[in-house]
Amino acid sequence: MALWVWDALDDIIANQSSAQEEGLQYLNLCLRIFTEERYPYQWALVQTRLGSAYNKRIQEDKAGNLEQAMACYTAALRVYTEDTFPVDWAKTQDSLGSTYYKRIQGTRAENIEQAIAFSSATLRVYTKDAYPFEWARTQCGLGEAYKERIRGEKVDNLEQAIAYYSAALSVITEDSLPYEWAGVQNGLGDTYQTRIREEKADNLEQAIAYYSAALRVITEDAYSFEWALIQNGLGATYLSRIRENKADNLEQAIACFFAALRVITEDAFPIEWATTQNGLGTAYLNRIKGDRADNLEQAIAYLTAALRVYTEEAFPFEWTITQNNLGGVYYDRRQGNKAENVEQAIACHTAALRVYTEKALPLNHRLTALNLAGPLSFRECWDEVHSIYLSALRVETTLFALASGAKGQDAILVEGQGGADCDAYALVRLGRLGEAAVTLEQGRARGLGRPAIGHPGTAQHRCRCGNKTMQHAARRL
Repeated sequence: MALWVWDALDDIIANQSSAQEEGLQYLNLCLRIFTEERYPYQWALVQTRLGSAYNKRIQEDKAGNLEQAMACYTAALRVYTEDTFPVDWAKTQDSLGSTYYKRIQGTRAENIEQAIAFSSATLRVYTKDAYPFEWARTQCGLGEAYKERIRGEKVDNLEQAIAYYSAALSVITEDSLPYEWAGVQNGLGDTYQTRIREEKADNLEQAIAYYSAALRVITEDAYSFEWALIQNGLGATYLSRIRENKADNLEQAIACFFAALRVITEDAFPIEWATTQNGLGTAYLNRIKGDRADNLEQAIAYLTAALRVYTEEAFPFEWTITQNNLGGVYYDRRQGNKAENVEQAIACHTAALRVYTEKALPLNHRLTALNLAGPLSFRECWDEVHSIYLSALRVETTLFALASGAKGQDAILVEGQGGADCDAYALVRLGRLGEAAVTLEQGRARGLGRPAIGHPGTAQHRCRCGNKTMQHAARRL
């Protein structure tokens, strides 16, 4: 069968749900004619086309379709070996890599490792000189995989992603391949937004520049979904932006998220919609303009809406982020009963700690534990406050020892919010003055203590006790 027939069939399958099912029936019928024994090459070709069809399939379960696609590609590799059919082999390896990247079943960490392995293998055939476009496309795929990689050091993975994206741009230009070029710009924007190395402020400015460049090609009219995703990325970047006016940055973030919602609806794109809701909730939580009480009510509404999609079972990480943000909103809430709001805050932060365990995600655990300590202090649950600070300080001690240089250690101490001072205060309230003194001295030895314990911004302020007990405790110590 002529190859153009297969290509035409691919186009039909990609665009129509009913045609997809007919195409699948047709391809399966072909397998009865082109058997592996009599027509191995044609049989393998049909398997790759079936893999593509299952990848694009709209009907049935998405996870099951991806498993079917992987089975078809894997079957084709029984015929397409690197030695006998190197180009077909490389194309099938590339398809397996992209499918593993999208895979729903299995663990995300292992799927990404498989995606990296398959995509990397293709580069033995897809060299820059012989197949420049395929080589560049593979560089993009590897950039995506390393950007999302779970194993290995996050800092190194992000640098590797930047290297792959940058390499792709030596082939993919705005003039020759505008859509693909915009995709690389978007990927670089995502990566610089979360980059760990170099100055955070510089990285965020780079992210804004890359997203803005992508929008020269990706317009709302021409590529509405991709445009909305870039708006989400810009919104998240403006949320974190260090330079320029903070209030204006937050307003810009809100504008980007609202723009995204012109395209992203809960029914059509539930996951992306939930991401936007979470972004809006975070923006309103931190918003400077407008009435503070109204902003917090908006934040609660958006974050609660996100939880309709972000369930603990389906999206544990996103669910946890949203719970932690909600806890912060309820603790600061102006409306409603204060005691009930504090209970809600405790419930949200405690729920987040089910996922953010000290062993599995120590950095997230530490920050969430510090958030939980505030409402527990308001309730004067000093035993629980002490226990929470102990877990945060254990993580802090480990991170401090592993940090590279004074700058990295300073960042850890700033994020620690004076945990040693706060724990000492809890111990004083428990009447354990000797332990409180030791805790203070240990904190100061690492630079965690502050010159004046009762000074705003230290333990008394952070624990929200609202009295002079801290100064009194300090004098007793």
